[in-house]
Amino acid sequence: MGKDKITLKFPQPKIILLEHNSNSPNEIVLELDFGLRGKIDFTVPTVKFLEYSIDELNAQRMVILLPLYLLKLRRGIEKAINQGTVRKNAQALKDLINDNILKAIDENEKAGHIDSYDAYVLAGLVKKLYDHLYGNIKEFEEEGVKSALEDMLLVDYEEEIINAVSEKALEVALEVALEIATTLLGRGMSPSEVADITKLPVSRIEKLQLQLVPV
Repeated sequence: MGKDKITLKFPQPKIILLEHNSNSPNEIVLELDFGLRGKIDFTVPTVKFLEYSIDELNAQRMVILLPLYLLKLRRGIEKAINQGTVRKNAQALKDLINDNILKAIDENEKAGHIDSYDAYVLAGLVKKLYDHLYGNIKEFEEEGVKSALEDMLLVDYEEEIINAVSEKALEVALEVALEIATTLLGRGMSPSEVADITKLPVSRIEKLQLQLVPV
């Protein structure tokens, strides 16, 4: 950085193409418009996501994209739906989910690239994306694709599910206690009396009381 110059360093950007074909570009030109200062063309390379294998995604630490690998079979499944042969894709979809995506998430957790909660969130995203892409295909439901996914989630992430439910229950309990405390303070009870009833700390009740005082 010179006296009248500031250098801003940016990471190498890439544009991820989640779905692509033979006509998809290897680069995309972004036009940066600086108004009166003019425009600059900035060339950014593309990443053709579905050309990557699971191993390549792991190697490049692109773990966060693993749930999107469900797109791998989408075009084939759409074609099979039109041909009336979609049931034949059920096992391939099970294998993609269980033996590739969820297995890769588990391996990344064991390798320390993500923690157990990250793994739980990613696995949950797999289920949500499955519901969005394939949840209305009755043949897959009849073949137990979703059931196999849900069973694996319960087995592998039972502790995280319990913790998430427990955290939510605590949040709800706290909200209810604060609502009760607000009502009791409004009736003229002292912070110590409200604390005895709600089991909240007196300091929390006093802070709540200050918020209720009209300006």
